Amino acid sequence: MPSSYHGHISDVIDLYLKASPKTVLDIGIGFGKWGVLFREYGDIFRGRLGQKDWKVKIDGVEIFEDYSNEIYTSVYSHVYFNSIEDFVKEAMLHQVSYNFIFAGDVIEHLTKEIALSLLKNLKTISQKLVISIPLTDRWPQGEVFGNKFETHLSVWEEKDLDPIFPNKKLYKNQAGKDIGLFYT
Repeated sequence: MPSSYHGHISDVIDLYLKASPKTVLDIGIGFGKWGVLFREYGDIFRGRLGQKDWKVKIDGVEIFEDYSNEIYTSVYSHVYFNSIEDFVKEAMLHQVSYNFIFAGDVIEHLTKEIALSLLKNLKTISQKLVISIPLTDRWPQGEVFGNKFETHLSVWEEKDLDPIFPNKKLYKNQAGKDIGLFYT
């Protein structure tokens, strides 16, 4: 879904502000909410209102081009329309890294094997890695808005991510479903 749970916005922004990144990667842009928030608190909050004054590089990766909208061109430094697996392979090959990587509601759209490998690779190209993910089997999802990539291919429990992430915070959405915020 090109939108996501709202209850952890302040926690993600707190992590972002503490990291004070100069380079950011937003994985699975969707509508673009996180890019707007990262731009606001990375530049505008720091007194850099105009694009010509912005200092934070905010890149995004989105596999479904139909989600593209005005936010993509007005907020992001660059948007890559690609799978995250291919993007990370290229980033590693060219030794590209980011100070802060956020993957909001992304890894459940991959098989667990691919997602775990991806998370390990993301840790190698980031100083701070933050993910948000629905937990338990109470989140079945198929194609959304004609986007086959929205299908949930894996189910996650918090213990699955404990070996990768030293920190976490757990939430329940308005329907009582579990959501996890995991970060390095």
